[in-house]
Amino acid sequence: MEELRREIEDLKGIITSYETLHDLGQKELAEARAAIKGFEAMLNLSAEERKQSYETVDAFRLVQEVSRQELIDADKVIQNILSMDKELSEVSDVKPLMTKILQSAIQSLSGDVGIIFIKKEGKLVPLFYENITENQITILGYIKSLAESSMKAEGGKTKGDYLVKYNNEEKTISYICNSFKQDERIIGVIYLEKSSNDVAFHSTDLVTLEVFSLQIAIALQQSKTSIRVLSMLREINQKNQMLERAQELNVRLSQTKDAFLKNLSYELKTPLSFVHGFSELLQSNESTNVEQIRSYAESVYVESEKLNVLLNDLLLITNLETEIKIKKEELNLKQIIDICLTKLEDITKRKKLEINVTIAGNVQVDKVLFAKVLFNVLKNAIYYNRRNGKVDIFSEKLRNETRITIRDTGLGISEENLKHVFEKFFRADNVDSFEGIGVGLFIAKRVIELHGGSISATSELLKGSEFIIHLP
Repeated sequence: MEELRREIEDLKGIITSYETLHDLGQKELAEARAAIKGFEAMLNLSAEERKQSYETVDAFRLVQEVSRQELIDADKVIQNILSMDKELSEVSDVKPLMTKILQSAIQSLSGDVGIIFIKKEGKLVPLFYENITENQITILGYIKSLAESSMKAEGGKTKGDYLVKYNNEEKTISYICNSFKQDERIIGVIYLEKSSNDVAFHSTDLVTLEVFSLQIAIALQQSKTSIRVLSMLREINQKNQMLERAQELNVRLSQTKDAFLKNLSYELKTPLSFVHGFSELLQSNESTNVEQIRSYAESVYVESEKLNVLLNDLLLITNLETEIKIKKEELNLKQIIDICLTKLEDITKRKKLEINVTIAGNVQVDKVLFAKVLFNVLKNAIYYNRRNGKVDIFSEKLRNETRITIRDTGLGISEENLKHVFEKFFRADNVDSFEGIGVGLFIAKRVIELHGGSISATSELLKGSEFIIHLP
């Protein structure tokens, strides 16, 4: 019970955290608070019911003229009930507890058979039983009628006996019944019997049986509540995990945004500075040499082209997020890759990279968008490669797809960074000194998905990376 109280306090703490850390709807908060109040009320009610059961046994001590042995038996009942407290507060599957209550009742009252009937749709159903024999099964209908009589009797208790004939022998069976309630409604009956050839049930045994009836009612209530508590705890735990995840994402998004703005400012400022500087030189009187003017103009063009590519990428991201339409056509895969490699030829030669291409066949793709994908992935493989490194590009024609693999010997990506490598504006920790704003792989992934395919990556720091494109 104490553990359940601690769980309720934890629930309060979680809800308080939700109010301060998360934009939780007022309706959800109200429902959670109402549930907690219900749990607290249930705990108080259960405590009161247990108190009443103990007082019943105390009254049994004081009022009845009983033998010392009967007092010892009553003490056993109390100890059995006390030992159940922890189970009453924690059980979610009621069957083990019902079995223990029946076993305790049979032992305390020297019975032979115990049955707990639960009322379902107006009828008693024997759901839990101990020591029931083939003989009891054959007359279960009659036993149920005896149990039903206790539901109608004053105080919900009945006691009596009946004759049975088994193996040509007649035997007198003594029985006692006690009904139990929830919310002032009778919900079931506990039934005990034994052979009266030993000792028949005493009228005082009905008082003891009432104690076990109370425990059955409490156990049923606690079981239902425990399931609700566990369900709510799971739900709140899931929400808490989602909140923690959202907070992590929020922090990372903020960091990514800051890094993006910093990188974007640098990527814009650098070419603009070049353009501005060369424009001033072109306007000066010193720019009279034709070759020099041509060189300045070429530099202006190169830097302005960088700006153009950057702005086109940003525009493409916006379009990709609004589900642009792709226009598929059959294209030669080798030709697209050759065009991309031609654009990257200068840096390939500067780094003295070995490029191995084993590509064949056609693909059904959007020419402009797919060329952008291959260019972005190949650019990374070349741009972040080591000097005298290698890039392998090959394809496989499978039954339902074309698989394109691009493998390099570059910087590699850490395991933690690899999880986010296709996210918008994300850049790995080890490429801060390189140009870029972290959109190339995001664009690649989005375009491939629009084609109905997928792209994946594996990597190891300082040993290179491998990107695989799957096209239907």
